[in-house]
Amino acid sequence: MKWKKLEEKILSSVHNGEMLPPERKLCQDLSVSRTTLRKTLQFLTTQGKIHKLQGRGSFVISKKKSSSPAISFPTARAAICIPSFIAPFLAKTFSGWDDHMPSGYITHGFIQPYQQLDILRVLNGKVEVLALDFLPWTRKVLSPMPILENFQGKVIFLLDRHCAYTDLGFAVVNDEQTGIRLAMDHVSGQIDKGSMLYYFHRRSVPYQSNSVRLELVPKFAGEYGIRCETVNMTFRIRQKLRSMLSGKRKHIFALCSDSKLANDLITVCGELGIRYGDDLTVVSLFETGSTVKVPHVAVDSYSIGQKAAELTLDLLEGKEPEAKTIIIPPGFNIPKTA
Repeated sequence: MKWKKLEEKILSSVHNGEMLPPERKLCQDLSVSRTTLRKTLQFLTTQGKIHKLQGRGSFVISKKKSSSPAISFPTARAAICIPSFIAPFLAKTFSGWDDHMPSGYITHGFIQPYQQLDILRVLNGKVEVLALDFLPWTRKVLSPMPILENFQGKVIFLLDRHCAYTDLGFAVVNDEQTGIRLAMDHVSGQIDKGSMLYYFHRRSVPYQSNSVRLELVPKFAGEYGIRCETVNMTFRIRQKLRSMLSGKRKHIFALCSDSKLANDLITVCGELGIRYGDDLTVVSLFETGSTVKVPHVAVDSYSIGQKAAELTLDLLEGKEPEAKTIIIPPGFNIPKTA
């Protein structure tokens, strides 16, 4: 079966906004292998045509139910562009937007900087308002900044306060400092006097506030009277953890830049006989796609998407927002198993 026909059959298998059948049933109905199906679903996800919610399933979102005619690409007044619809925090951001926007906006997903650049070029001059959470880039030729500096429309930067160029538009972002203080409040109530707090971080995570956390965590730890050591875990994570923690006898107190790194830490410690809870305390500063086993800062991604949609509607109506930056405070979650 040709890819295009397979994509069309998947999208037409349910009504827009409804959940797709399980993969096994789709494979049977479409007479394709699980590998072929998964590759197609991944492509449709990056294109923004289906939306995955962890623990629930995949939903068709290529267009919304509406009695009015679908607005074609050249005439849509607003667009939302995010790196991927797979990560839970981005899926929640989109859900907040989608629940509060009328039909007729453009949705785009991308997984590479060059795709991001192509999409921005196409949208420039086509939409009046663009809500954007963009990917970092390593090569100057892939930088979206020249396009954004000359974008023919208004831009709303999403999620990451430290990548919100408010001189170029507006921003709806997470309150990073509040999140770190919530984590410090939790740790300070458990850490022994004189003990070291390790901050395990990764610079490679797309959510770029990791670099800012690297500055804020030691600063806030000092305010709480806690000694802090930062450890870069960007590469060969488990190997580094084994080397560093082998032979440790004291209780280990750790902050991690994201929940996947926190889960890696728990796994390695378990292999070394360091028991989570008894010998190890871990807090995550950001919820990634991993199952979150530890207390963690919970970014209110849904509210970020909701506020972005409300700001978009105000801008389309010609209203002048009271502030260029809307800051959304996070919460702090402690799983029952933690």
